[in-house]
Amino acid sequence: MPTGIQQLPGGVLESIFGLLDPTERHRAIPLVCQRWNQAARSPPLLRCLSASIDGGDCFLPRLHSLCGWLRQVSVAHVRKLRLTVQPPWALVYVKRVCSLPEQQLQDCAAELADSLAACSSLETLDLSLGFDYDLSSWVVPLHSLRRLNTYALVNCEIVTLSESLGHLTALEHLGLDVGEYLDLERQDPSIRLPPFLTSLEVAK
Repeated sequence: MPTGIQQLPGGVLESIFGLLDPTERHRAIPLVCQRWNQAARSPPLLRCLSASIDGGDCFLPRLHSLCGWLRQVSVAHVRKLRLTVQPPWALVYVKRVCSLPEQQLQDCAAELADSLAACSSLETLDLSLGFDYDLSSWVVPLHSLRRLNTYALVNCEIVTLSESLGHLTALEHLGLDVGEYLDLERQDPSIRLPPFLTSLEVAK
């Protein structure tokens, strides 16, 4: 007897959805119906997430939506996150500059950092950002991190390390793409790297 997709058990739906690209899975599947929405939000499918926000007219609404979703849905489940954020930019005197006001950009960065802080079980983080930021403020609360990679996109010229990372005792790999340069001027002299770090890569 033929069986429609709506008659499939929840576990089978989760297995099928798990084969899809994470971005599309969490963007399109929940819109089909309530049952598919629940299946797409099952803990096994929230363990590995990928999100990308590029500059454009919808940049701020998409950013706020992503931050709210991270805080509400994936806090206790996400283990691996790949996050790419490139604010809108404009060409000024042959140089790309962010078209958002400085304060608004700082507010966006703070909101993103707060959302990441809520993902307390995060083990792997790939962070690609198109603005200057203080890495310490983004990862200080993430005590479960084992792998951290950062990538500097357009307009990211300075990555600041203002606090020690010694408290990240689970971190084994640290990869830093630091833009034009890594700012250590505000760093306390007692800076420490994670005690069990086995791999360190720095690029610019």
